[in-house]
Amino acid sequence: MKHISNRLGSSLLVLCAWLATSAHAVQDLPGGPAVKQLNLAPPVTRIAQEQHFLHWMLLVVCTIIFLGVFGVMFYSIWHHRKSRGA
Repeated sequence: MKHISNRLGSSLLVLCAWLATSAHAVQDLPGGPAVKQLNLAPPVTRIAQEQHFLHWMLLVVCTIIFLGVFGVMFYSIWHHRKSRGA
């Protein structure tokens, strides 16, 4: 039984390695996103520029909300912990 599981594990490892290397063969497509592009495409029209600004503005607002909520949460955890005086 161990022989089968070892062989299956080796086969799975080879398959994952093959799939991982095939992803590097992808090139940029015209009109599409660049390889490893994480942001929006550069805006060309005025509407796209406004969308790009809105995207970043909402990211800032969400980050501020995130920091506020987690700050209050961690403060509450620290302030109301059971072993406060120990």
